[in-house]
Amino acid sequence: MERTRVEWTTRLPADGAALLPWLLAQERATVIELLTVLVAASVTGVDDTERERQGTDALARALGLDMRRWWKASATSYFSHVSKATTLAAVTEAAGANAAAPLAGLKKDGAAASAEQAHAGTGWLPRCLRMSPQG
Repeated sequence: MERTRVEWTTRLPADGAALLPWLLAQERATVIELLTVLVAASVTGVDDTERERQGTDALARALGLDMRRWWKASATSYFSHVSKATTLAAVTEAAGANAAAPLAGLKKDGAAASAEQAHAGTGWLPRCLRMSPQG
């Protein structure tokens, strides 16, 4: 990304007043390439960063992106990679405390497989894949 930023810095006019005329004179492909670089450099979607610093919600809304169409919680995609406590909390949130209670006595692998079954059809997403409510 740093190399791309440096390349664009050398391509763009140094004078801010010349930037818009330069941009308007470019081919559509060049403008799209520049917009792609700017979005990639400005969007932060890392879990556990401050919510106000994450820039994914506006982009997801503009693109009509609903991660529930593309990702689902499974043992392979999620539950085997998080702590058992996180798994239990996710099951409680998605399917209720009654569904989570039996998983507490299982080893991590068993809990992950059972969590996948409990989440089936719920559309649950981890916080990092959710959009915040519009406000």
